[in-house]
Amino acid sequence: MRTSKSKKRPKGSAQVRKEKRSGLEHWGYDVWIRQPDGVRKRYRDFTFATKAEATQALAALRTTGWKTRYGVNPPEKTAHTTIKQAIESYLRLAKANLLANKTDDTTYWRDVPGHLRTLERWGEFRGSNLRVSSITKDDLVFWVAAETERGRLNKKPIKKSPIKKEDLTPSEQP
Repeated sequence: MRTSKSKKRPKGSAQVRKEKRSGLEHWGYDVWIRQPDGVRKRYRDFTFATKAEATQALAALRTTGWKTRYGVNPPEKTAHTTIKQAIESYLRLAKANLLANKTDDTTYWRDVPGHLRTLERWGEFRGSNLRVSSITKDDLVFWVAAETERGRLNKKPIKKSPIKKEDLTPSEQP
């Protein structure tokens, strides 16, 4: 029987404690956690060198416990579309449309029309593993500069007028 002067420790205060295991003192936790089906399960682990490590491990264990119990699921991993995937998808569709619409009267002889080849070159310039959502206006400006330089080196310079027309909005065009 307890005397009036002795105090009872608060419930749950000994969950993280130091115990002697295999002749050495180790920190750990000993808790009962309610499972998603309502049953309580005991978790014990006394393999930590410091109290902070044991407390952190117990916090992670409790977090996963309440998340599963209350149906809080982590967000699904979303696969971001890369530039290479987007370009390949569009090229496949465009080439299929060219073949499907080809008749005996068709005189167009190229397998890869100019705009599709330009798209391939832009994908090579920008890099294939970057996400589509990371494309900015600066990327297009640098590409135009690179294409202009490429044309100059091939002695077939790109004229400024097509570039200027694409930069103007419809209200600014003459």
